[in-house]
Amino acid sequence: MKLPFRHNNAESFKEVLERVRSLFPDILEGGRSVFIAVEALYSMDGDSPPINQLLAAAKESLPLGDVIFYIDEAHSTGIVGPRGSGFVCHHGLEHEFALRVHSK
Repeated sequence: MKLPFRHNNAESFKEVLERVRSLFPDILEGGRSVFIAVEALYSMDGDSPPINQLLAAAKESLPLGDVIFYIDEAHSTGIVGPRGSGFVCHHGLEHEFALRVHSK
């Protein structure tokens, strides 16, 4: 099931996480995981997600840590971070993301 949240809106993200919790109570017991996908830099506007707010909301709503964050770094690779290493490295959040996609 795919449940989107409003673009770069941490409150909308929290609302979606609460809905997920109510729809799938076994997530709170460790029986399921939530897969969250974001982009590092959105190509149309060049903006980026409020990543620290999203991470904090996920940890608060899903305290067992059954969250898998995926980030598409296609537009941040070579642009931000130490030696162009990307958005996640720029923010020092390497340990928070299970999956990172870079382009050449």
